[in-house]
Amino acid sequence: MPKSYTNNNKHNYHKNMPFELNNQNKTKYKCSYSQKQLKSPGNQSEPEKPNFELSGKLAAESNHINGIPLKYYEPSEAHKPDKLWQLYVFKNDEQVNIFDIDQKSCYLFGRDRLVVDIPLDHPSCSKQHAVIQFRQIKSKNTILEHVIKPYIIDLKSTNGTFLNNERILDSRYIELKPKDMLKFADSTREYILLHNNI
Repeated sequence: MPKSYTNNNKHNYHKNMPFELNNQNKTKYKCSYSQKQLKSPGNQSEPEKPNFELSGKLAAESNHINGIPLKYYEPSEAHKPDKLWQLYVFKNDEQVNIFDIDQKSCYLFGRDRLVVDIPLDHPSCSKQHAVIQFRQIKSKNTILEHVIKPYIIDLKSTNGTFLNNERILDSRYIELKPKDMLKFADSTREYILLHNNI
């Protein structure tokens, strides 16, 4: 049979322990060492200060390109398109370019070639003029749960964005449909939207 201790002995035995025993003899941790006691003598340097700079993925996802702040933030429903969408560019009824817009969820239009995906060289266009944003939204069709649709949003440009020759309101998503025509500011170029199912 283990030796029993008197209350005095028990108290003296546990007096210098960093924990104490409760009434049920279960260990209940209660640290009695101060931070000064735990500090090693060789580690007397200042504590490291927090670093609030972005790193890794946060840096990659920050809203700057080439050090230039972007006017546009993608919404949570942004999604890469599931169809091959293309923009056919016409000037004076002659096709001058084709842009594939199916590799990412948004495409920025504007004059600033350091940040935009599709450059607009006309001087009446803004540096960051408008965005085509693909968004995954709930389908009205009962067969499909979600669909991915393109939208245009004007970034408060000076001279506006035009959908089928009508100026759209800025800072609002306007749904785009196949064969829609976009124009930017006073540029005569027409951008016709098509996808591979047409």
